[in-house]
Amino acid sequence: MQPPENQPRGMFKQMAQFAATLALLCCCAAACAEGPITYSDTVRKDPNERIYVAKIDLTDPKVSVVVAAGGPDPDGPGPWETVLRQPSEIAKTLNLDLAVNAVFFSHLARDGDAHHYFAGEPAKGMNPVMADGKFMTTAHAGLALMIDGKDHATIGTVPNPPPPGATLIVGGSDQVLTAGKITAGEDARAPRTSAGVTADGKTLILLVVDGRRDDWSAGFTLKELAAEMKAQGCQDAINLDGGGSSTMVRKLPNGRFKVINTPSDGATLMLPLSVERPVAYTLGVRVAAK
Repeated sequence: MQPPENQPRGMFKQMAQFAATLALLCCCAAACAEGPITYSDTVRKDPNERIYVAKIDLTDPKVSVVVAAGGPDPDGPGPWETVLRQPSEIAKTLNLDLAVNAVFFSHLARDGDAHHYFAGEPAKGMNPVMADGKFMTTAHAGLALMIDGKDHATIGTVPNPPPPGATLIVGGSDQVLTAGKITAGEDARAPRTSAGVTADGKTLILLVVDGRRDDWSAGFTLKELAAEMKAQGCQDAINLDGGGSSTMVRKLPNGRFKVINTPSDGATLMLPLSVERPVAYTLGVRVAAK
């Protein structure tokens, strides 16, 4: 590229040096900010896709993986286990550095419409959830992400009894990637949330892809989700609750909590909105201070 004839060459050289320095500083900032959690945001075309990925180093002693309910049991021995709450609110309360929505759930809709979700509504998980070695849901069987006391992660069918030493279990609907092979069925594109693990079980990978907005992001089929999780380095991966529930929250360097994706709830309104859906359970990561 040549400078315009009326532009002093010295000034053009200074601008080029400044741009190169700025680019270098940006790269350094990204590398320095990684720590035990590495983030990446990807934008693709044909079709449009917005993909958000977090890779967590489970071997780092500062890292804790947690699963949290939306609130206390609202009816004791009754059919409900917890209440709905936005992932960002759970992240704030527990001071999580990262949070995504977790298992599929049912809820008691206060207006009678099961497609409407309000914080505080009674709810229960439809997949197994274990925290600190104790089940939080009545569902104990199915496919799940499992982490043991040695911070080793696996994905598979929850055995009965659960694996010795299991401290955390978060269930989903499909194991889309099994031993490096795509094992997902055919379905439509939708917003997705997924958890995957590397072959050595030392890295947890969480992914959220936006959907239901073709001009923004079309979402993934389960097979596309599996292919993306494989490309991200996963050996095994599971599909968590998706659709309007798909949410990724980050704690920013300034201490604020931000939903970094664009949840699809509200996309079909006359004036399209993005509304963070309250959910029953959240999967999160906390990084202890040095």
